[in-house]
Amino acid sequence: MRNINFLQTRFLRAATLAGSAFFLAAPNHVNIDPSLLAAEPYNPALWNGNVSNEYLRRLTNDHAEDLSKIATIMWPDHPEYYSRNSYNDINLPFLVAEAFSEMKEKSTIDDLQFLQGLSQRFNIPHLRMTMLYHSLMNLNSQLRFQDNANCYAYSTNDYRNNFYGVNVGLRNQNPHDEPIITTEVRQKENYQDYIQRVIIGATQDGLIFTGKEWPTRAGYYRGALYTKIAYSFSSEIKIPNDFHWARQNRDGTWSHKMANLNVSNVDFSGRVITDITRADFKGYQFIGYFLVPRGGIDVGSPNSNATIAYPQMQPARTSFQNTSKLQY
Repeated sequence: MRNINFLQTRFLRAATLAGSAFFLAAPNHVNIDPSLLAAEPYNPALWNGNVSNEYLRRLTNDHAEDLSKIATIMWPDHPEYYSRNSYNDINLPFLVAEAFSEMKEKSTIDDLQFLQGLSQRFNIPHLRMTMLYHSLMNLNSQLRFQDNANCYAYSTNDYRNNFYGVNVGLRNQNPHDEPIITTEVRQKENYQDYIQRVIIGATQDGLIFTGKEWPTRAGYYRGALYTKIAYSFSSEIKIPNDFHWARQNRDGTWSHKMANLNVSNVDFSGRVITDITRADFKGYQFIGYFLVPRGGIDVGSPNSNATIAYPQMQPARTSFQNTSKLQY
């Protein structure tokens, strides 16, 4: 009996000491990032609707030769949009589908003649072209959230936005004021002013700009801004100054949504984004970090009802007179 009591006493004493040591040491080993706790889990299905990334990859694999031939002929100077990787395999079907839809809208011939013309132009057998064409048109017939959300809506988690092309500062804009981002500002010669106005517009929406300093704050997750100076995609297509946004996921990776394409956690090179400053967005330059209120904010049209159940931010207005003082 004495031996049993002795062993019990020793065991309890050792357990107590071990527990004390754990709690004393825990602060030195446990590093909880409040901004990761505020971030949403990576959930592309919430945004991509009926057209999943997996479906798009299967579609690309099933028609890889024909899609590559079409893209090479249509966009010969931009192989970065159709070279095979995990990102382009998602987006290439959308790009070709939209191109075919525009061609069909401009044509005055019936479907059979249109398909015959596609077969001849791209040198693809008629039956294969017919199968591919109907698969691509099926994409356009689906009800998809991504049609109504761009990169900014995604970065601010406004997934119920029903107004495509939302811009910074739009939601809180006075109807009588000049838009923050004007056509003139998006001209190449005004690129620096464009960057300044994007930053100001986002802060007016309720985001906090921290420049290139890594931000952390309880109740806010991280977003990131990229911009690209105006350029010529082709002799017919001119792209004005543009932005691209990304947001951090709860697991520490990043994800983004290019225009009305699907949400993805890989960059244009097909790599999972772990360091947002090194992401490949094909000419877009990293400007800095933003803090976004947990749950997101409403950035939809000022003429529509609030799209998500979070309080609308009403930060103080910022004048454009001193935008040159912004650091990024």
